[in-house]
Amino acid sequence: MNGRLQSFLGLSLAKKFGENGFKVVPIARNPEKLAIIESELRKQNIETQSFVADITDLAALKRAIQAAKKEFGSIDVLEFSTYAKENTFTSADRSLFPSPLQRAWLRLLFDTPYFLEKYRRI
Repeated sequence: MNGRLQSFLGLSLAKKFGENGFKVVPIARNPEKLAIIESELRKQNIETQSFVADITDLAALKRAIQAAKKEFGSIDVLEFSTYAKENTFTSADRSLFPSPLQRAWLRLLFDTPYFLEKYRRI
């Protein structure tokens, strides 16, 4: 899970997946907030391990995902909670958004291992 986990929606989704037997792996930029989220999930006996990464840093994101896979095995569900501050879209720096090539790389990074494991083909 990546994105605005401290928001009502992100944390609620993390709890719901955890309550249904999923291991929850929050990924976010802020380690202090991740510690709070981990604590909240563990209070409900949800197996969790967080990793620090910024979604705009593809190398860091890849390392976090690989670490999560090493810790827990395959990734069954990927949820991304976006967050936009007030006036974000009127003053956004487009260089922060993934290019079509980066989006394609992310799809390849996330989808390929799943389809290979699940169906033995892409």
